[in-house]
Amino acid sequence: PRAPGIVATLAAPKILVRGSRAAPSPGEWCVLWTRPRAPRGLANRGMRDRERGYAARRIVATAAVIPHPDNHCAAIAGRLDTGHVRGVVSDAIAAAVPDARAAAVLRALAVADRSALDDAHRSVARATGTAHVLAISGLHVSLAAGLAFVVTRVLVAAVGWYRQAYPPIRAAWWAAFGAALVYAALGGFGIPVTRAASMVGVAALAALHGRRVLSVDSLLAVLALVATFDPLALLQEATWLSFMAVAILVWSARIAPHLSLWRRAWFVHCALAIGLAPLTAAVFGTVPLVAPLANLVVVPAYSLFIVPLTLTGVALLPLAPAFAATSWHLAAAGWAVLDTGLAVLAEASPQLAAAELGGARGLYLLGLAWLLLMLPRGLGLRRLALILVLSVPLTRGPRPMAGGFEMQVFDVGQGLAILLRTRNHALLYDAGPRWWSGGDAAGSVVLPALAIDGIKALDRLVLSHMDNDHAGGVDTLLDGIQVGRVLAPAEGIPELPRGSLDCRNVQTWRWDGVRFRVFTLADGVAASRNERSCVLHVAGSDSSVLLTGDIEQRAERHLVERHAATLAADVLVVPHHGSRTSSSAEFIAAVAPRVAIVSSGYANRWDMPHADVLARYEAAGVPLLDTAARGALHVISAAGRLHVEAERDARWGFWNGTVDDPALPAAWRVW
Repeated sequence: PRAPGIVATLAAPKILVRGSRAAPSPGEWCVLWTRPRAPRGLANRGMRDRERGYAARRIVATAAVIPHPDNHCAAIAGRLDTGHVRGVVSDAIAAAVPDARAAAVLRALAVADRSALDDAHRSVARATGTAHVLAISGLHVSLAAGLAFVVTRVLVAAVGWYRQAYPPIRAAWWAAFGAALVYAALGGFGIPVTRAASMVGVAALAALHGRRVLSVDSLLAVLALVATFDPLALLQEATWLSFMAVAILVWSARIAPHLSLWRRAWFVHCALAIGLAPLTAAVFGTVPLVAPLANLVVVPAYSLFIVPLTLTGVALLPLAPAFAATSWHLAAAGWAVLDTGLAVLAEASPQLAAAELGGARGLYLLGLAWLLLMLPRGLGLRRLALILVLSVPLTRGPRPMAGGFEMQVFDVGQGLAILLRTRNHALLYDAGPRWWSGGDAAGSVVLPALAIDGIKALDRLVLSHMDNDHAGGVDTLLDGIQVGRVLAPAEGIPELPRGSLDCRNVQTWRWDGVRFRVFTLADGVAASRNERSCVLHVAGSDSSVLLTGDIEQRAERHLVERHAATLAADVLVVPHHGSRTSSSAEFIAAVAPRVAIVSSGYANRWDMPHADVLARYEAAGVPLLDTAARGALHVISAAGRLHVEAERDARWGFWNGTVDDPALPAAWRVW
């Protein structure tokens, strides 16, 4: 049943529905046949926990739409319903602004409709540290409240209401709070806009009672309100980013009241960039170094031009649609100029990776140093902050020693992407799938992971074969990072950049005491593209791994017959995601792994890994780790032992669920 109102909007459980039909307009009721399942996200080290985001938004299930003749939607909202109003405004902006990319941004600013924002919008925003301007944020709600404050104060003073013992400034504060509530309604009372409107309300209440507007007390009061009415909002990184930003603004207002306007603006932007850097690196994995410069231009442009014109168009839409369209045209033109400059800045923008800040331990030290800098000067603790900053380089994780290596089997769903690192080199085996819903694993998982680890170039890319689940993201990968050499089966070479090599022509090489060897089948043996996969054997001084692509039992027999003496490996990446046509008992015995890893998608329709395959590994006494259940797997070979870490085992939140796999021993991580 429908439960209108802000509290119901925040507290009601939701189901995220995906399907091939167009998304229903706001205010529509739909009857849909769906296939629901528990909300599940990919789990990779250093990346955002999507399941925590689902929990924060109270999404209790995701569902795929099943084609059915009873599927239908009907508009039931009244003309004054907020959903209907938001839909009308969004459609009007889309119709009035011919530039689709500009219209997408204006729709996001006006009614929080982010459905038209594409990867280009987000990539430029991430590279320049301006992602906060692509949605209704606290900045925009504050702008709407500030405009209402100024206009109301001027009008009330002009008509002489101050003679009736009601100062214009009091009426202006009430108008500011009302404008914040209206803007929050246009934003659908989402968590960010509701939080920002609460901040404006607390600020107005403080001002009406003669207290300081920007203060720690006001900030803590808003945090208490958010925690009371929507406790799960505390799971969102955006909550803490926004509260931290306001805390820095409060601190900056007290530290630099004597500076000129431009010097204060630069000081505030630098303080925000430095203060938010540890949290930004922890959430996004990288810190854009040009963020202070970009925001010094973007924030005034949005504050003085783009957001006021966008909101003016919304206000004029019911009265004068032609003037509303003109206002949106001007806002779009201003955004286009700004976007051109940001795109150029994004191309040359250096990124500081979390690994270069010392990883998690370095981020903790930087955050603690910043808190010490914010303390009063009389406590004498600011010198300790300098010591903490200088100690950050000491927290960086060690690189593999000569003869050792690290391997990350990424959680990319039903597909494969593996990163191998020696002391001075990096190799990627397969690039993950391209998803039917848009995007690919290379852009969503692999490239962010490389940035987090501070890898700016790959020495080699090995593609086992050209099926979508292994090479679907190769174009995105080659566009996003420099690759020294590409190896692939012969039939895939025409699809790859010039200079790519047939993997049969490169048999062995050594990096930092680690030997790499490619196994390929003789001509006429492989009957399918799966069986022609490039198989890679990696042997360090202490342990070895075997990466098998999608080979099947015919190819396995050929490898056992020709390379039985050199096929053994401590870690086996299970062939063909655990398909019943692979992992023969003879192949498992020849490899004799101590642990096997399968990369599969959660609840995939092929039911991989198959029960027969699981039984064969169990009969051989080989523990099998599945990325669908364990998330990304990190294998470290060093100091005479093999260490395996699973991302989901390191996560403790109730939203991540449990792994039902009692067959694994409690101390399976270390051999």
